[in-house]
Amino acid sequence: MNNRTAIVNTIYTTAISNSSIFSIGDTNIINQKSKAIALQKEVANFKQSDNLYFKDYDIFKKKTVWLNKPPLVNHYKVCHGTDTIHVDQINLTALSLSSVFQVGSALNISADSRLKHFRILQGH
Repeated sequence: MNNRTAIVNTIYTTAISNSSIFSIGDTNIINQKSKAIALQKEVANFKQSDNLYFKDYDIFKKKTVWLNKPPLVNHYKVCHGTDTIHVDQINLTALSLSSVFQVGSALNISADSRLKHFRILQGH
């Protein structure tokens, strides 16, 4: 893949977090991993006993299972007729947990995101 120059006039974004990538230009390899534990309480009174650890949950111990064969997608012909990518304006609210926003091409993307979410309600 021939790398191209990307020209973006204006970018508006609020947040990019948790192993996310905002990439401008062509990229050969994107490899990202994210692990998170979210604890949400009806009343925000957190104590030392509320601490949660990745080692305590099977989802974080499991080996990543990648597809042996890429899924069938509708292909269209891409013609990189020039060495430059031109974009006038990007309005992006947010990226989170191993997501990718790219202006350009990517040869290979691998992303692994694991989230364990708890909600603790009063009286339960």
